[in-house]
Amino acid sequence: CPAGLTMFLDTPIWKFIFEALKPERDSEKLVRLASEDIDECELLIICRDHGILLIVNESIKEVAQHIFSVTGLEAWRSAVAASTLHSLEMHRELQHLTRLFDKAGLPVVPFKGPMLSESLFGDPLLRMPADLDFLVPREHVPAVADLMIAEGYQLTSDRRDLERWLKPNARYFHCGLVPENRNWLIEIHWALFAGWRKTHFPQSTDADCFPGGVGDVMETLLYLCSHGAHHWWIELKWVVDVDRCVRSAHDLDWQELLTRAGDRGCLRVLLLSLMLAQKVCGLEIPEVVSAITSKDRKIAGLACRVSKNWALPKSQWPSLFWKMRYLLDCRERWSDKIGMIIDYPLMRSLSSP
Repeated sequence: CPAGLTMFLDTPIWKFIFEALKPERDSEKLVRLASEDIDECELLIICRDHGILLIVNESIKEVAQHIFSVTGLEAWRSAVAASTLHSLEMHRELQHLTRLFDKAGLPVVPFKGPMLSESLFGDPLLRMPADLDFLVPREHVPAVADLMIAEGYQLTSDRRDLERWLKPNARYFHCGLVPENRNWLIEIHWALFAGWRKTHFPQSTDADCFPGGVGDVMETLLYLCSHGAHHWWIELKWVVDVDRCVRSAHDLDWQELLTRAGDRGCLRVLLLSLMLAQKVCGLEIPEVVSAITSKDRKIAGLACRVSKNWALPKSQWPSLFWKMRYLLDCRERWSDKIGMIIDYPLMRSLSSP
């Protein structure tokens, strides 16, 4: 682990969080770390903001009474109950919409959210989803949107904008819909990534490389790495996703994975993701990966830059300049850097769907 990453997060509360995020955590160590003057309110805010509240709760459930004060335990359990209820409601909505699409004969595939939680954690409720995501062939998006509008959903944008975004050369790749009186968002994707970050998945149709549920763990892992990296790893739950994906892959062909990532220009993204998972969750990295990582000096620096944002409140999350520079450094090919310099500022200047 890079020294800067260790030094910056070498405090009792972060040691506690990292231990709790390990699949095989040490309960005695958790209790010992909690005794080192951890701020209970800060711990709750960090876990909630990073989408790891329910995962951490599973880890500390048996020793929670030794970790929190009476008031702190009550606040923690209240937050856990509210997050669990929200995850359950979204899981039920996912089931409802899936049946609705199947009945209408629409080719809609859910990804991330409860499905990813089920496959990585064995529980559809543990991973706290901010929204529900569906992958839909471009030509079926209007029918899917109309069906959801009939179900009481509303587009977050104008319908004329959606028609414009669906044109072949448009820069958008998803639209949002919200239900009445409910606190969640549905995103309909007709591509996995926007154009400026699509080089990692260069197939003619995104359905060919769909992550999750179709059997190719390498594609799922590369997607999770690219997704987390392009969201600047601001939330720890994306690092945990990578960790659990690797652990769930039996007999992973690391050389093939590295070759595939290199061919797509996302080798640095993969290596950065694995380094973060190693630090946060204790993931064991094979020698072939460590050897390549040590030769790329950018990776350790990127990991340090990312980790410094984890302790910041949302109001102080990275600036646009920081994000732009970080995303450029994540790319190892000059053609991808140049393409992003041209395309990314324009994407940011357009109103988000």
